[in-house]
Amino acid sequence: MLLELIHQTGIVPKKASQAVYHSACPWCGGKDRFTIWGEENRYWCRQCQRSGDTIQFLRDFHGMSFPQAAEVVGKPVERFRSSFNSSPAQQEKSKPLHQWMPHPAELPSVTWCQTAERFLNSTKKKLPTNLEAIHFLQAQKGLTLTTIQTTEFGYNPKDRYARPKTWGLEGSKRFWIPAGLVIPYRKEGQIIKIRIRRFVTEEPRYVAIKGTGTLPSWYGRNPQHVVLVESDLDAILLAQEAGDLALYVALGSATYRPDIETMGLLQQAQRVFLALDVDEAGKRETQTWWAKHFPYAQPLSIQSGKDPSDAWGHGISLRDWVLQGIRNTHDAG
Repeated sequence: MLLELIHQTGIVPKKASQAVYHSACPWCGGKDRFTIWGEENRYWCRQCQRSGDTIQFLRDFHGMSFPQAAEVVGKPVERFRSSFNSSPAQQEKSKPLHQWMPHPAELPSVTWCQTAERFLNSTKKKLPTNLEAIHFLQAQKGLTLTTIQTTEFGYNPKDRYARPKTWGLEGSKRFWIPAGLVIPYRKEGQIIKIRIRRFVTEEPRYVAIKGTGTLPSWYGRNPQHVVLVESDLDAILLAQEAGDLALYVALGSATYRPDIETMGLLQQAQRVFLALDVDEAGKRETQTWWAKHFPYAQPLSIQSGKDPSDAWGHGISLRDWVLQGIRNTHDAG
C-alpha cells in the first residue's frame, strides 16, 4: 500500500532487493535517499530523517489527523483521493479536542548505529571479568548465562566522554557515557538503543547514550498477549521465563507514551496487561493516563516487591504469574 501511495506522488521507487525499494524523498528530494520496506509498509529518509508507516505518511504528507489516516488505511488506494482533497484547515477542525495522538519513534542515524556496534563489541569483552555485573545479572535479576550471552550485555569499566560527531550527532560539546552494565537493543539486526545501568548509589541509575532510539524494547514471542513493564531487565527476565506466553514491552519509564508502531502492537493484541513498577509514578500512570487512553489494558499486579525481578527474588514463578493473568481475563470475558 505504501508503495502505491509513493507512486501517486509522481515518484517511482526502484527495487533494491526483495521487498526493499529506494527512491527520491517526497520531502527533501535526492535520488535514492528514501528507503521503503514494502512488506512492512515502512519508510525512512537518511537525509531528512523522516520515518514511519503508512499512517504516518498520510499524516505528514497529506496533512491527515491520526483518526483520518487510520480510517483510510485498508481501503483501495483509489478511495484515498477524496480524503486528500480536504484542506488542512478542515482537517484540523475535524480533530477531537485534547485527544492524544501517537508520534513516530525517533531512530538513530546510520553513523550512530555503527559507532554503537563498535562500542558494544569492546564492552562485551569486559563483561565476563566483572564479577559485580555478572552477580547482578544472575543473582538479582535471575538471568541465565544463555540469556546474558544472547542479549549481548557488555560492561563499560569507566566513564567516557564522546564527541557528538563520532556518533553522528550535532554539536561540539562532549557527552557522558557512564561506567556500568551496557544493555543494547537490536531491531532487525541493528543496534538502535543502548542504556547503561550504573552501579552507584546516586541517581540516575539508568542512562541512555545520547541519540539512542526512543521506541520501547520488545522481548518474547507471542504478540497476542502484551505485558507492559518499565525495565528492559524485567522484560528480558519475563521473556526468559515465559517467552512463549506473551510479548514483553519495556517502556523505559512509567511516563512513556506509545509511538505509532507500539500503538499498532497494542491495538492488534488480544490482551494488554499493565505491570508498571509498584511505586508512586507507576501507580499514578496506571490509574490515570493508561486508564483513560487504554481502558481495556488490565493491571497485572506484582505479587511481591516493586517489579517482576523483585517478585522473582521473592520466589514467585513469573510464568505462573503471567498465566494467571491470562486465565483471569479469559474467565472474565
